[in-house]
Amino acid sequence: IVVFGATSCLGGNVPWPNLSRAAEGKYDFFCLLGDTVYADRASTPQEYWGYWDYVLRRKGMEDVCASTSLVATWDDHEVGNNWSWGQVGVEAKVEMAYQAFTKAIPLRRGDIGFGIWRKLCWGRALEIFVLDCRGERKGGDYISPEQMAWLQEELLASEARFKIILNSVAITD
Repeated sequence: IVVFGATSCLGGNVPWPNLSRAAEGKYDFFCLLGDTVYADRASTPQEYWGYWDYVLRRKGMEDVCASTSLVATWDDHEVGNNWSWGQVGVEAKVEMAYQAFTKAIPLRRGDIGFGIWRKLCWGRALEIFVLDCRGERKGGDYISPEQMAWLQEELLASEARFKIILNSVAITD
C-alpha cells in the first residue's frame, strides 16, 4: 500500500493547517503540484529564494516537509503570473526561478529539458510520471514533443500496477 497526498496553489493563506494535518497522515510522499510560491514580483535570485524561504518556514509546510518526502513540479507563479516564452526578459527570470525551485525542493532530475519531468518508481506497484507543463510549453504545445513522446513510451513500457501522472495545469476544462 502506498499512501500519498497532494496540493497546489498554496497562495498566501499561511499557516496551512491542511498541511499540518497531512503531516499526521504518515504518507509515503506528498506532491506539490505547482504555485507553491507566488514569486510574481521577484526579479533577482535573492528575491526568488526569499519567496521559497518564506514558504518553507511556515507552519504546515514545515510539518509536511519534516514528515515525508516531496514530489514536486512547478507552475506559472514560481516564475511570474501566466509567464510564457517570448516575453521580454523571461529567460533570465525562468533561470532564477528554476535555481530557487531546485534549491528549495531537492529532486531527482530527469535527463532532458529542465529535468523536472521524470519517472519515480515504487517497485512494480506504482510509477509516478511528473510532468513539466510550464517550462516546456512552447509554440502552442501543452508540453514539448520530446516530453510527450517520453510519456507515451514510458506508459506503454510500464509494468506497474498503478500509474499516476502529476502535472500542474489542468489538461481540459
